[in-house]
Amino acid sequence: MELFLAVLALIGLLYVLHRVALWAEGRGWVYYLNSKPSSSTLGNAFLEIQSMIEPEKRPLVEALGLPAVRLAFFPNVLGGVLIGIGIALLLARRSGATGLGLDGAIAINLCGAGVVVGWLLVSPDVIPTRGRWTLWTVAAVVIGIGIVELRHRKTE
Repeated sequence: MELFLAVLALIGLLYVLHRVALWAEGRGWVYYLNSKPSSSTLGNAFLEIQSMIEPEKRPLVEALGLPAVRLAFFPNVLGGVLIGIGIALLLARRSGATGLGLDGAIAINLCGAGVVVGWLLVSPDVIPTRGRWTLWTVAAVVIGIGIVELRHRKTE
């Protein structure tokens, strides 16, 4: 009987999630049923699943000297990007835009790069030397892109 109730609760939860996704799609926040993902999106998703299943097969990560997956580095960077997305959504709502726009791209880039720079400054010994060089380069490029976007925004 408990198994039946658990399955029934799971079906109910899936239905509620389905209705929430349809509601969010109706408001233009997500693509759920009316838009199909491209093959590149599906390919990227499968590559990520494979990297979670077989983390030992990550030669590029090792060659670049990036931090180990067991560190909190990657979740922190994701948190920075999510904060940037939140700021971008607030900016878009304030301006009445239909998408995130250039302001959103700037916010996301600077927040993500800011977290990377924070890690490099606060915990430099956790990341190997090659990884520090790689991450400083990536952070500098992303911050540079943000500065170019800011300059482009001011000229519009």
